[in-house]
Amino acid sequence: MPPDRPLHVRTADALGWSDLQLQEEGKWWGVGPYGGLRLMVPRFDASWCYAGPLVTKFNLSLFHDADHWVSSGVSTRGFERFEHGNTPTEAVAKLIIRLKESELEG
Repeated sequence: MPPDRPLHVRTADALGWSDLQLQEEGKWWGVGPYGGLRLMVPRFDASWCYAGPLVTKFNLSLFHDADHWVSSGVSTRGFERFEHGNTPTEAVAKLIIRLKESELEG
């Protein structure tokens, strides 16, 4: 996915969302990873309602280090990955993308 798309849209792509499109008023819509209806893409980068379950699902760690938040997790290939963010939800969203990229490396 092109890096010019918003962080929450790139996160959705990494989670398996498809047919991601910008609609009215700057809202992004797509089809969730299990198919079905088109839904508004959740703000994985800004809401604990959406980022919190990802921490549990992917067994991520999260901590504050000096002036930023750090999220860490282990890729499917067994490598520990880290990402930084200004907020904890931003760090989690960035890490989800990084973990997906790790799966594709090889």
